Amino acid sequence: MYLKILSKTFTYLLIVGVLFSTTSPLTATAQPPDPQRLEAVDPQVLAEIEDNGSTSYWIDFESSPYLDKAYAMDWSERGWYVYDQLSKAANAAQANVTQYLNSAGVSYESFWIKNTILVTRSDLNVIYGLLGFHDVKSIRSRKEFILYEPDTSAAVMGNSVHAIEPNLSHVNVDDVWALGYTGEGMVVASIDTGVRYTHDALTEQYRGNDGGTYDHNYSWWDGLGIYDVPTDTHSHGTHTMGTMVGDDGGANQIGMAPGAEWMSCRGCDTSGCPDSALLSCAQFMAAPTTLDGTDPNPDMRPNVVNNS
Repeated sequence: MYLKILSKTFTYLLIVGVLFSTTSPLTATAQPPDPQRLEAVDPQVLAEIEDNGSTSYWIDFESSPYLDKAYAMDWSERGWYVYDQLSKAANAAQANVTQYLNSAGVSYESFWIKNTILVTRSDLNVIYGLLGFHDVKSIRSRKEFILYEPDTSAAVMGNSVHAIEPNLSHVNVDDVWALGYTGEGMVVASIDTGVRYTHDALTEQYRGNDGGTYDHNYSWWDGLGIYDVPTDTHSHGTHTMGTMVGDDGGANQIGMAPGAEWMSCRGCDTSGCPDSALLSCAQFMAAPTTLDGTDPNPDMRPNVVNNS
């Protein structure tokens, strides 16, 4: 009897030991994928991992819905249709990969506007695992776009006040205004270095200005995740927004469409524009959100977007 009990106990412990010693596929060292599958990885990503042990990168997915039906829809219906189709496609395509990343303890940010995921940082083992998902199209490196400074070497500087700026007079914009077309009822937006919303020539046209009190929800997004009010860390964005809608209500008429309202997203810092910030801004323009990134509403999207 004693030997029978001992035998059963040993068998039980052996089974438990096998179960608990089995290595999870998420924590095990993944085997290198088929060389043909490895071609989906940007060589720069592999080089950065070889040099540093880990890196940040993009995961692009195959799924991309057709949006042809949107052309026959009105403004509101079209905006919601595009948002619904893109977000649903991204959620479906990314579901297994996000579960994998969560289980692996990898930080990431998901985007529906392009059906892609930004991995904050991982090692090669995680990439090998990602290549096992058939929905993964490619793994590509991060980019930052240079913010080129203007060449002012031949500029003629003057401090005189012009009722209508020369660039506007050159295209006879005052004749268009005389016909009643000032941009009224339209919303223009910029993806740039931000905008100083308190600027004399811009504050009245800011969509978030409600008679002197401000509500920045749906009218401002910082793609770099720093400022919760419209801010310009460079001046380029304020300058270009002035060219679009600037008018101080007095002698300075500097904007092409002073009757329009404006909104903005900061996709560039003082010297460059990270790819993640630009994509975040593009997503915000298609379906603006509150300041915390919730409650997307395509009805609040702009009529025109400038990214100069």
